[in-house]
Amino acid sequence: MPAVYWRVVRADFPDDQVLLACFAFFTLLCVGQLVSSWHLADSVDDLGDRLLVRRRGVEISIALNDIERVSKQWFKNPDHIALQLRRPTVFGSRIVFVAAMSPWHGFGENEILVDLRRRIGRAGGWRPTSG
Repeated sequence: MPAVYWRVVRADFPDDQVLLACFAFFTLLCVGQLVSSWHLADSVDDLGDRLLVRRRGVEISIALNDIERVSKQWFKNPDHIALQLRRPTVFGSRIVFVAAMSPWHGFGENEILVDLRRRIGRAGGWRPTSG
């Protein structure tokens, strides 16, 4: 009797291949999310003339005039801000972090990006290109 019950219940579920395909899809989705966020800094704190960057237990301080360029990565929500450095650090020559969202997100430039560009320009770092 139990074998008949199992066949009836099992007939209501999709084939094993469909379940395996769904499992593989969600596994790839999770791995893709992990890979796409692996390079992000854990935190970036503003210390006035320096930025304190933490990533995986390592902490470094970067002077604003050591930053060559500040840019926003497109098609990322919330905004990812990339700092291109003049000299490589233990994190490499590029640091990417997730900017805090403002209530006006989606209406114009990110306030953190604009403020960093302005301050780094004053410190002798990033210069906007014309054209």
